[in-house]
Amino acid sequence: MSHIIKKEFEDIAHAWLQDKEVEKELNYNYGAEAGVEAKAGWNFWDIFSAEGFIKSKYGYQNSTTTKIREAIRRDTPGLVGQLRTALVGVRDAIERHGKGRDLIFIVDDFEKARPEIYNAIFLTDPQFTQNLNAHLICCVPIQTYYNVQEQAAAAELFKFSYLPMIHIDEDEDCEAFCNIVTRRVDKGLFDNNVLKMITKMSGGSPRQLLRLVNQCLLDTDETVTTEIAKSTFKRLAVERLRPLTDSHRKLLESRNFEGISPELLDLLFALNVFEYNGDDIVRRINPLLEDFFPKSDEKA
Repeated sequence: MSHIIKKEFEDIAHAWLQDKEVEKELNYNYGAEAGVEAKAGWNFWDIFSAEGFIKSKYGYQNSTTTKIREAIRRDTPGLVGQLRTALVGVRDAIERHGKGRDLIFIVDDFEKARPEIYNAIFLTDPQFTQNLNAHLICCVPIQTYYNVQEQAAAAELFKFSYLPMIHIDEDEDCEAFCNIVTRRVDKGLFDNNVLKMITKMSGGSPRQLLRLVNQCLLDTDETVTTEIAKSTFKRLAVERLRPLTDSHRKLLESRNFEGISPELLDLLFALNVFEYNGDDIVRRINPLLEDFFPKSDEKA
């Protein structure tokens, strides 16, 4: 949507990247100089897009990310004002061209950011995102959610929507949960009963359901067969197994999830153990891991 790119964004990028050290780093890594962005054929969107330089270097401490943080700290109100003004133009262009009704920023993998980053955004300076006047969807570690709730000043700035864990015990439950998928993608992309199998493997977690569906579809150019689904389940399970410590494994083997210990908190945060709230709190092992940690009677 090149027609909605505004000069205001170029000015913001220039202000962030004009430092000589940053210019040298960009020229080395990205093949462009911060002072000649127009001639080099790159702009705000090229650098900060999913495929851009900043995204690929986000997890690293380098001159560019350091200088950008310093620039934001020096003039936070000014930066917010610039972005808010620029976004007004984007909204107008979106509405004028019939491309949508509003803007939503989805920050992927934000829960993997360093604690000081999301603590600053949600606890110490939540006005930054609030004053942008834009919708923001992101994941944060579960303890951050509770920390926000404990601080009244921060809690008042956010609206919460809860996605409950759903018990998937009967075929009727599976069918209802499948609607989350079939309202978004063609049911014909899945062989018979495969979608039901994926739904059961989700354990009633909307997040895991969408993750499984997405990966299964990425793993084939045709319909998702039982074999493809099982292969996807195994790969994702192995990804979950790798970071587990010995104490995590022992806890999963015992299946004793009463009380709260540091190890159990880790498993809950990572969704290796699911928690269902109701009249009684029920915890169970993530279905992806069940075959790796069978019950005692299944071992005999």
